[in-house]
Amino acid sequence: MIISEKAEALKLKLVEDEFQSHYDQRVLYWLFGLIFLSNVFINVDHGSLPGCSNNIKDDLGIGNLEFGTLGSIVYGGLTLGSAVATWVYRFDHWVKPTLVLTLAMNCLTLWVFTLTNSFYFDAFLRFLLGFFQVFAVIYQPVWADTFAKEGKKSTWLTILILASPVGVVFGFSITAVMVRYETWRWSFFIQ
Repeated sequence: MIISEKAEALKLKLVEDEFQSHYDQRVLYWLFGLIFLSNVFINVDHGSLPGCSNNIKDDLGIGNLEFGTLGSIVYGGLTLGSAVATWVYRFDHWVKPTLVLTLAMNCLTLWVFTLTNSFYFDAFLRFLLGFFQVFAVIYQPVWADTFAKEGKKSTWLTILILASPVGVVFGFSITAVMVRYETWRWSFFIQ
């Protein structure tokens, strides 16, 4: 290793030690767990929707094409939300208010989705769900990269990436059981 590489490694170590000294590791682990669970629950509806497809189609009186629209339009919201989030997250002072607002709006949108029987309004709500979900999804890896220790960053990022399919599988599984006893709407209430 040449001297400049050693100096750079030492500088990175000193910066990380100084940064980490300002944060209680237990609080960071607790926050990471909360972020992981939020990522799991953000993705529950992506499994719930196919888990109750027949029930939704019967309830709303729609066919396969319309149901496919409900399942896919969320990605339009994710795409638009990604562009907006990229712009919003350039301003540090907007991060927390944006996360709080978009998570609250995500919950409200899900709740309204369970109350309506209009396909067009439900499609609009699914678009909004994608839009609001993406703000948290984009910020989570940034948070992990910022607050994880250098040797733990890849582990934390891997766990966060795992949360998405865990949420989908959880949503599908719980919905498959739930629709036998309750309306399909309950799986979205759980989210």
